[in-house]
This record gives sequence, structure tokens and C-alpha cells, in this order.
Amino acid sequence: DLFDKELLNAFYILLKESGLYDSVYIDNNPFCLDGKIAFVDTEEYDRKPIPYEKLLPFFSPEMRTFWKCLIKEP
Repeated sequence: DLFDKELLNAFYILLKESGLYDSVYIDNNPFCLDGKIAFVDTEEYDRKPIPYEKLLPFFSPEMRTFWKCLIKEP
């Protein structure tokens, strides 16, 4: 699994706080060899609501459940 809860939480906060709308498309967030995430397409920022559920298919079942809890937050 590429994500653990700590990384997934940080990823969520970054998307939420910056409104990186296009970052829900997995090709816009490739992982670097050093384990960091590269944000490729950031032309749509500060746009809400962010369709977080588009990322669900890319997470393991455990991380999918965790992501669903994160995106329920107001």
C-alpha cells in the first residue's frame, strides 16, 4: 500500500486547505522515488467542493475506509 494513515491524512489536509480540485485525479499525483508525492496539475486550486470520492478506487480496503472517514468531516 502506498499510503499509510499518516500520509493519507496529510494528503487530505493539503487538498482540503488548498482546494486542489484536479488532485483527485490519480495521474496528477505521482509518487517520487523518495516516497514524496509530486503535484503535477495544480491549475485548479481554491475550488470547492473537491470530489474526494474519485480517489477511492486507488486505495486499499483499509485506506478506503479511512479516506471515507476523512472526507465526511465538515
